Amino acid sequence: MPLSPRTDNTITDGDGNVQARDIHGDVIVNGNSIDPKDHIAEMRRKDDQINKLIADKEALQRQVSDLEKENLQQELNTLRTQKQALEERIANPDKAYQEHIARGNQIAELLADVATTQALGENRIKSALEAFNTLEYDEIDTLLAEAEEQNIIAAAKSAFGRGLIAEEAVRWPDALTHYKRAVDLDDNTTHLKAYAHMCWRMGHAAAGEVALKELHARVVAEHGAKSAEAAEAMNNLALVIKAQGRYAEAEALFREAGEITAQTLGKTHPDY
Repeated sequence: MPLSPRTDNTITDGDGNVQARDIHGDVIVNGNSIDPKDHIAEMRRKDDQINKLIADKEALQRQVSDLEKENLQQELNTLRTQKQALEERIANPDKAYQEHIARGNQIAELLADVATTQALGENRIKSALEAFNTLEYDEIDTLLAEAEEQNIIAAAKSAFGRGLIAEEAVRWPDALTHYKRAVDLDDNTTHLKAYAHMCWRMGHAAAGEVALKELHARVVAEHGAKSAEAAEAMNNLALVIKAQGRYAEAEALFREAGEITAQTLGKTHPDY
């Protein structure tokens, strides 16, 4: 969903992409600067890069001590997880592109406040966002960490941004850690939703259930118990309950969410 215009130094372009202005009002960063064809090409390049790393580490594993083999195995497990997720994205490039752009837009919005201070340099911010669009993440992660250390950006915002980067980079444990810190510092709806999603992805269903129950309660308070938003929150809650083997409880929630969706969006809507 495109971010809405704001009254501070952040604006959106005609396509809803977040841009940031410096103190003179000039646009300096753009969260959406990659074409869909270029994005899938970058995903394939990254896949080739991971394949080479896997091959190199497998070869090295045959030449080292048992302790070093154990460390290499952990690295290989991480790389294989990244490869699997990346190949799933390559198989569904439209969805992967939209998710990439959404994360880029959110990160660009967070960096808008950094851009106005000129403390870290406009060129560096632009370079970090460009690297993000070529699926290289260290530069932008370091930038957010430094911005937090220098009190240029709130710690909760930095944690959330670094969670987005880790999720994009398929570093699930890091993403979970960052999102949890964001929730601990500021448990707003955006942070709760990201944390709950990562709990579900990592198989931490009990923690995800706690977050999703809180999220559902907030959505009901804001939009009503019979709203499409409440149905979506209920459906997500049912998923983590199902993951814990509580099938009857999950089924009841799925059915209720389906009934609300039928009433609000109609039975022909894809969400139903």
